[in-house]
Amino acid sequence: MQLTSLDKIDLNILRVLQKNNRIYNQELADRVFVSAPTCLRRVRRLRESGIIQRDVSILNTSMAESICFFVLHLALHEECTKEMAQLEKKLRENECVMQCFLVTGEFDYMITVCTRSISDFHAFIDTHIYANSLIKKFVTQTVLKEVKNSTALPLEGMIAD
Repeated sequence: MQLTSLDKIDLNILRVLQKNNRIYNQELADRVFVSAPTCLRRVRRLRESGIIQRDVSILNTSMAESICFFVLHLALHEECTKEMAQLEKKLRENECVMQCFLVTGEFDYMITVCTRSISDFHAFIDTHIYANSLIKKFVTQTVLKEVKNSTALPLEGMIAD
């Protein structure tokens, strides 16, 4: 099942659940104008098909005493599929890495890193960047302020009218 194969009701369910996945089924059904059993069936189908990948709690970063975010752009010496797969595995397994994207342009990867301090970030760089011979160079940007942080996909236009 793909997002493009969903109908308007499914997309409306997803819109609501992307904002609050703890909503009661009856309230969700009322908001999308279907019966509670129909709504429950549709949500189960969305979960079972993998459209809804997982349910998480988003933490308020402003409540943390000390937290630092960094954006790193990594350039590789060469593109070697096996070594890139190993790098990606290490980045996926590291809890400091919040996001990792293979990108086009001057750099090969863009990653977002969260640490408790600059010294923790320095240790991350020493352990995971400098120690990796595949990485030719990297550029770091320190996040000064979170302007927008969304996990919701834009669902407008996902189906034909």
